[in-house]
Amino acid sequence: MQPDVPDGSSASAPSPGVPQSFATVTGQNDPDHGQARDTATALHSNYAAAPAIKTGANPAPSSFDLAIITALDCEFNAVIKQLDEFDASTGELHDSAKFYTSSNILSFLQGHILGHPLLLAKLVGPGDVDASRSVQYIAEKYPELRLVLVVGVCAGVAKPVNTNISDIYIGDVIIGSHILSYAKGALFTPEEVKMREMSLQGSSDMKIQSLLGYLRNETLLGRVEKRLNERVTRPSEPEKPFPADYHHFHRGKPCSDGVCNPQTGRACEGAFQALCSVVGCEDDRRLDRPGPDSGRIHIRLGPYASAPMIMRDPTRRDQLAERFGVLAFEMELGGVWDFNMPVVPIKGVCDYADSHKNKSSQQFAADTAACVMRMFVGGFLGTG
Repeated sequence: MQPDVPDGSSASAPSPGVPQSFATVTGQNDPDHGQARDTATALHSNYAAAPAIKTGANPAPSSFDLAIITALDCEFNAVIKQLDEFDASTGELHDSAKFYTSSNILSFLQGHILGHPLLLAKLVGPGDVDASRSVQYIAEKYPELRLVLVVGVCAGVAKPVNTNISDIYIGDVIIGSHILSYAKGALFTPEEVKMREMSLQGSSDMKIQSLLGYLRNETLLGRVEKRLNERVTRPSEPEKPFPADYHHFHRGKPCSDGVCNPQTGRACEGAFQALCSVVGCEDDRRLDRPGPDSGRIHIRLGPYASAPMIMRDPTRRDQLAERFGVLAFEMELGGVWDFNMPVVPIKGVCDYADSHKNKSSQQFAADTAACVMRMFVGGFLGTG
């Protein structure tokens, strides 16, 4: 997540190895979960009138197959639209979906995806501290969970380096294979932020590794992408990124705080909260690169960099991308990865991890990630 920027019974698991249930991912075993819900219109309908949260006793332990962690409202609402209990024609949840609160740590919803009982958690706030508290609570209460997904939005590396992955665009979905907790490796000095020696961490869960290995096959991943693009359509051509040395600040006229400075690249808070068109960033300075082929949305598999801070520094972004092959940045994974749980992040790219980031694509990115999440659950757990 990159926040605060401008505007039933348990089902049996598939056998180990290549998932036999990946027909679910291509939609063959999910024929009727509301065709309207699989259209761009349904995906982009705002779930604005969320049911009031009910305070109640926690569900019985070990009664859930998976937990889904979200931090932002747009992420929480995007996942709600993928629940079995969600009626796309009315934009409402069936009464069988129940909301709970728990010790002021988090709010969660009890529902189902593809017949699998789940807990959908909404963190109190973004970042790894609340994520760590929440996942610790979930791990203690529900130790038999078979899968934990962190679903939402992230900041993507527009042009990955030292990898065979091609350009990344707004709306593409990154499934995390590893995590780099780069704040833990930061050494702050008066002159700069230096990086200590760090290493990527991967999941030790063999079944997750098997599924990720399946997705590394281009032909098989292509089938999943094909089904995704049948369900989701880009609302418009994604914006092109700016060069790393072209910063976001007030141009043409001084800002009211007198902070914006083209020599240092410093920007005032008002600039960070404004769109590029408002502060005067010039479109002809954007990188000249082709758009996504035929407007397709791609699913990428690779490392995340995580820290409890918003990544706005394109120089640091590019350094981490070059050294570790990082594809995206987010804020929660550092708080959940160390628990002995099968965790997979699935997030949609909503900006390019630079000072030009804004909120305009957050809902689209969250909706796309939630759609991939549903297919991932089908591949990992099958259809209940």
